[in-house]
Amino acid sequence: MESCSHGDGTRGALWVTLRRPRLRASLARLRPWKMSRLFRRLLVGGIVWLWMIRAKLMPGVGMSMVSVEKNRRRRMMVGRTMRRDIVIPQRCALMLHVRQVAAGGTHSVVLTHDGYVWTWGQPWPPGDIKQISTPVRLQGLEKVRLIAVGAFHNLALREDGMLWAWGNNEYGQLGTGDTQPRSHPDPVQGLSGLTLADIAAGGWHSTALTDDGEVYAWGRGEHGRLGFGDDKSSKMVPQRVQLLDGEDIVQVSCGGTHSVACTRDGRMFSFGRGDHGRLGYGKKVTTGHPMEVPINLPPPKKANGAEGHWSAKLVACGGRHTLAIASWTDETGQLLPN
Repeated sequence: MESCSHGDGTRGALWVTLRRPRLRASLARLRPWKMSRLFRRLLVGGIVWLWMIRAKLMPGVGMSMVSVEKNRRRRMMVGRTMRRDIVIPQRCALMLHVRQVAAGGTHSVVLTHDGYVWTWGQPWPPGDIKQISTPVRLQGLEKVRLIAVGAFHNLALREDGMLWAWGNNEYGQLGTGDTQPRSHPDPVQGLSGLTLADIAAGGWHSTALTDDGEVYAWGRGEHGRLGFGDDKSSKMVPQRVQLLDGEDIVQVSCGGTHSVACTRDGRMFSFGRGDHGRLGYGKKVTTGHPMEVPINLPPPKKANGAEGHWSAKLVACGGRHTLAIASWTDETGQLLPN
């Protein structure tokens, strides 16, 4: 497995500014921890270097969550009232049996093994509830199996297949058919009869992935981040991204103003705002048409000159950059052993 990155590097997010995916040599020994959903959410929800789990990351193991983040304005309280930056990981005051973690713009959300959702930080709407300095359980939402957190909105997929949303809704990113914010979860419309496999939330847009590889998107359409081609209008309810039909998508990640979809055979399609090279095309292209991202990396030394290609296994979009994990696949479709 190798890690590659592209996009805006002005704040050190990439180590350098890149417009094409580039191998991160210092992460050459990166292991994906069995590619579990927990690992995916750690990447999407706060980048693994900022969120840590003090356990072996195996199913059924009790986990303690610790966090590192800017806390100068009391945005993220990590379970205790502080006015200073937290630069060393600290354990949350309330111990939870954590299954999944996610970080938003000014808040944190966790999903526990018993299916409950806990949150703290600055809620939305801001004036509706005061800042929460310790984790509190979200009432009225249980038996949740997946969460996704955007800048200021949240998604939760229950075990019964229903998708719920709350938070900022300025561009319809909650999928409730309007633009009214929600301080409590409401069901997302337009997905009845579909079996959802995964969900993702970006700056002001959201996506849902069905078990047969179809992608649905809603929210802010500016820059083409929803993948509807030349139609860059906002969508109040989920709509199928027909331009990805037939691609057998297995994962979608939403960034601040762009999105990337990963296929079962290891290809990546990106769309949305393209400045800073975040789409990975090697040039500044802003488009609502999903385009395949070239992974033009040299073969690994272990390939010993054998023919093959890189296959993307996992993708994570940030505000203005993108990260991916890729494996070398030979002509027979076999992965190169780690």
